[in-house]
Amino acid sequence: MDSSQVEIEEQGLGANPYGLLLKALTLIPSWHYFLAFLILSLLFLYNFLEFHFLRDLFSGFRGHPVSLTYNPGSVIHDAVVSKCRVLRGRYCATPWLSSPHVQTVFLNFNGRPPVFSYRRQLFYTSDGGTIALDWLMKCDVSGGALHVNSSISRNETTPIMVVVPGLTSDSSSASDILTYFRFCKDKETSAAALMKYTNGVLFWDVSFFRGVHAWELKAMSGFLDTIYGSSIRGFGKDKMCWKPSRDKGFKYLKHLAFNTAKHGWNVVISNHRGLGGVSITSDCFYNAGWTEDVRVVINHIHKEYPKAPLFAVGTSIGANILVKYLGEDGENVPVAGAVAISSPWDLLIGDRFICRRLVQKLYDRALTIGLQGYAQLHQPLYSRLANWEGIKKSRSIRDFDCHATCLVGKFETVDTYYRRCSSASYVGNVSIPLLCISALDDPVCTREAIPWDECRANKNIVLATTKHGGHLGFFEGITASGLWWVRATVEFLDVLHSSPYMHVQKKIQNSGPHSALDSTIDQGPYVNITEDGMVAAMCNEQNKDDSIEEISELQNIHHEKDNKMVSDAKQDERSTKAKDDSFPVIADTTKHATSVQDVKPLDVITPIRRCLDLLSRQNRCSIWLLAYIAIITSWPLVGSAVSIVFKKKLRYVLPAAFFRKHSVK
Repeated sequence: MDSSQVEIEEQGLGANPYGLLLKALTLIPSWHYFLAFLILSLLFLYNFLEFHFLRDLFSGFRGHPVSLTYNPGSVIHDAVVSKCRVLRGRYCATPWLSSPHVQTVFLNFNGRPPVFSYRRQLFYTSDGGTIALDWLMKCDVSGGALHVNSSISRNETTPIMVVVPGLTSDSSSASDILTYFRFCKDKETSAAALMKYTNGVLFWDVSFFRGVHAWELKAMSGFLDTIYGSSIRGFGKDKMCWKPSRDKGFKYLKHLAFNTAKHGWNVVISNHRGLGGVSITSDCFYNAGWTEDVRVVINHIHKEYPKAPLFAVGTSIGANILVKYLGEDGENVPVAGAVAISSPWDLLIGDRFICRRLVQKLYDRALTIGLQGYAQLHQPLYSRLANWEGIKKSRSIRDFDCHATCLVGKFETVDTYYRRCSSASYVGNVSIPLLCISALDDPVCTREAIPWDECRANKNIVLATTKHGGHLGFFEGITASGLWWVRATVEFLDVLHSSPYMHVQKKIQNSGPHSALDSTIDQGPYVNITEDGMVAAMCNEQNKDDSIEEISELQNIHHEKDNKMVSDAKQDERSTKAKDDSFPVIADTTKHATSVQDVKPLDVITPIRRCLDLLSRQNRCSIWLLAYIAIITSWPLVGSAVSIVFKKKLRYVLPAAFFRKHSVK
């Protein structure tokens, strides 16, 4: 090729800049493209997963100070939190876990939990439900041989921590103990008769067998002792079987239980219904606002060990349930102090948040799969009480709540369920020392739902927020062997226990049977003026369908108080005779209880009406005096008006001379 041809080719390429660019790109080595793609991918993931490694690196991995929100007059902050070094210090995330999403995923799939075994206790509720209580004694982690026969005495003064787990998490998923499943068998056959152990293999007459180890049989002994030799009646045509859980589940409970027991306390994890390897034995399921199970479990433990101080810790949905319970019962709780970790606070805001971005939608889908797995374990009940086809097709938590939770829990809509079960509405009524811990970068429970003002207004609450931490993560240290919130919880409760500010239960007579799902909003009572002029209260229209038995219970509850209050007033009533019959007698409330639809005024208001009537009778002199003053002060104006009217009307009756005569005078 001569120089002229080369010049022609160069001129042709020069006329086509895209050709020159293409030729230049072909000269770049392929590994440069791979490196550029890798860098761009890392930058995308760094922003998508919200990493903060570079910021931590530039700050020398000093972390960020913990932000505390509290009432200026809070004694809990001044006398308790001020002595907690963890809460007064800084939190620095593990460098290789410097992302809220990585922390959350690492916690659920690994978490490096300590190794120990729980002791199981089955607690039966009044509606026939079964709750698994898993205990970890302080002697179980003190070292040496396992104290198999040790138990808590009734006079034990060692503090007890009650833990309320999060959504679909339980103690068994956080450990390697066995999970129990139900299989269709004759309901009259005892559970022990189903088992046959031969040559190292455990056989069941449901055609299920597997290799079994001695330690597994030992782990089964506590549960088998409970049901051995007795038939499982009333649960339908099915029996219990077991197999090792494939789901390693949530590990944060083991961190909390182990550190608390090592600190010298006893720990009990109150598993939700249908979790912890226990079947649903009634038509009642738990949900994000179901506080009745927490209430009965805490009351039961307090009754069994009255001298042991009780403390409560809730995580995630369990924190929402715990705070709602504390707000519902106020002073009437046997809990000395509590801690709420990563609470969702407002479920309606959380529902909007978890559908906002792609990464949140991944969490939504993952949690939905967990809920579907929970429903699969209890398919016979869900098929009968809920929309099973809708449950299987659910693609979000909201879909599951629509097809399952709302139908089982009798909620009108999903938003109604979220509003009634949000703990943010109950924060103002919390009457015990409460520490709330939340991470501002929580990918599941958004910071937008945190009730900042409500926490600041309540002197019993201290809100601790960290800039990083994820959802229940808060890993710290280069090896990520510990959780920051576990240390903060144990220290706070320990300082509170040694202080004089522990809550002491105050017995308050409730006004009636308590329902954990009743809404406190827009339910009255409302003021109503009856025909006799008395002021009464009216319940909401939605209470029309309440039974007469419930109203009778309300009357009985107030009956003793009314007798004492009215008996003293009757002494004065006898001294003043009922001369004036203008005051009507209050009709007997039993006449209005002939039908449920006729019961609108609350019969519990009857004593109040009696007292008001009694006061009006005793003060009738004052009433007449007020009437006299009113007539005297208004007579000049009224008299002038009357005289003008009468003059006009009598002008045509009397002669004109009469008016002229009076006018001359």
